[in-house]
Amino acid sequence: MNILRLNFWIFFCVITTLIGCNQKVEVKTYYEDGSLLSKVEMRNNIKDGRAFVYYRNGNIKESGIWVKDKQEGLWKFYYETGALYAEVGFKNGVQHGESAFFYPNYKKMSISSFEFGKANGQTELFYENGNIKERSYWKDNKLDSLQILYDTSGNEMKRNLIKSTEQKFHE
Repeated sequence: MNILRLNFWIFFCVITTLIGCNQKVEVKTYYEDGSLLSKVEMRNNIKDGRAFVYYRNGNIKESGIWVKDKQEGLWKFYYETGALYAEVGFKNGVQHGESAFFYPNYKKMSISSFEFGKANGQTELFYENGNIKERSYWKDNKLDSLQILYDTSGNEMKRNLIKSTEQKFHE
């Protein structure tokens, strides 16, 4: 009888431990002064869930989702003031989809398309006044086919026809 009871408790402890290992837990880190630096959901000692990183003043610096230790979906990055700095898409840990960067006045700075970590498709850069500055096309992180430059009023100044160049995307 005692052996059955002992086996039951061993089985119970093993099952409880296995179930507990698969639970999501929120892990927090702190600056030296005690203010919150980050919080991230983890499962089995890897990042797997929502994540937030904070400035010392308490404003969010970045937020997004981890899936099995890789960034996934839309991540947001902020200036220390709290204004949105960037929205960057990720898939399986690499930049994928549209990425947009913003000036502190909330106007767009740039919009770019990525496929599995490489610039692919149209990129647009903007002046701080909101007018377009440049439109270019990229393939596999290289400037490709056409680049159009604009003045601060948004008027087209110059078109450059480009054959797949060695000019790489600014990363």
